[in-house]
Formats: sequence, structure tokens, C-alpha cells
Amino acid sequence: MAPHADRPPRATGLARSAGAAVDYAGSRAKPFAAIPDDGGQARPDRATPHAGGDRSAHGRASFAEVSVDQITRRAGVSRPTFYAYFRDKRDLVLRLGEALERDVAASAAPWLEASQGSPRSTLEAVLGAFTRHRSTVRALVETVSYDAEVAAFWHLLHERFLQSAELRITREAPGIDPEVALARAYVLVWMTERVFTEHLSSPRVDEGRLLDALDAVWKLAIEPE
Repeated sequence: MAPHADRPPRATGLARSAGAAVDYAGSRAKPFAAIPDDGGQARPDRATPHAGGDRSAHGRASFAEVSVDQITRRAGVSRPTFYAYFRDKRDLVLRLGEALERDVAASAAPWLEASQGSPRSTLEAVLGAFTRHRSTVRALVETVSYDAEVAAFWHLLHERFLQSAELRITREAPGIDPEVALARAYVLVWMTERVFTEHLSSPRVDEGRLLDALDAVWKLAIEPE
């Protein structure tokens, strides 16, 4: 079998195991060192990272810092096995991204494409997909800032959902200006992704209230004027 050609089911399983390994390896990073204030109390807002690599604000190693050796050890496979299915870590994160996209699409399609269910239940299902692929989302969001191929994948993923949202808007309001429909779809899709990504990274509000707020925005944008 030629590497990377028509990836077999095992590649999907390996990608899933490797994704869990990425999450685990990232969690092994030492947390930020809090600098005490004058009273000797820790001041999280004045934290500085340990030397020796990038760290997220939550003490996780960046995806760039996690090595293939760490991934393969945690996934229980050899380096040759890893490279039989993936060219490099970029190839791995793209494979994981494809799995994320399939899960999100399965969650969103009934309402976006067939008007089944409700915006609220659909948003909850999509958030569930993001939660299941939490480590993938984190790796993608980081990697798009320095990898053109991953950035292209991430934008194309958004574009596919943007087109579905645009069609959903025009079905609800057939006479809507196409530019208005496109603008609303663009805002809805990118806003929802960013809200979910930030919520998984650093939740600040109750999840139910978060979904209620997004539901209200989607309904306002989609309902006919």
C-alpha cells in the first residue's frame, strides 16, 4: 500500500489515538509560574511562562512543541507506523480536522439542509462535536497562524458551512438581498466557531445560557424581516 493513498480505516483509528496523545502530551506541560505580588499572593495576571517552549494560557504545550515521539509513545505505535500513514504532524492535524468536519456536518445538516430540528438543538449538537474533538480544535486554531495548508483547510471548512447557512437563510427569506444573506451567513458561522472555541478553552458563562444567546442571534439573522 502506498503511504497516504486512500487512507484505510486503520489510519482513522491511528489518527484518533494520536489526537488523544496530542491532548495528553500537551497537558504534561508545566503551568505558568505565577509571580507573587507584594503581599506574597499569586497574581495570575502577571504570570510568565517557563523557559523551554511555548505554553498556552492554560499550561498546555503548544501543538508545535509536542513531538512525534511524544505522540507515538502515547498512541502506542512506532515512528515507522506513524510515517506510514502521515507525512508529518501537519498531515496528522489535517486528518483530525477532517474527522471534526464530518462530525460537525452530521450535527448541523438536519437543520441547515433539511429544516429538521431547531437552531438551539443544532447548536447544542455542534458544540458536542467540538467538545469531542477538543484537542483537534486547539491544534487547528494554533496551526492556522503559521501553516498555510492548515489555514486553507480551516477556511474551506468554514466556507462549506457558510454556504449551507446562506442557503438556509435564502429559503427562509426568498426575497433577501444575496449580499445580505452572504454577510449574515459569514457572521453566523465564524462567530459560532469562535464562541465555541473560546468556550472550550476558557469558559466564562453557563453553557445553557451560551447556547440560548447563540440561538437568539441565529433566529434573528435567519427569520424573514
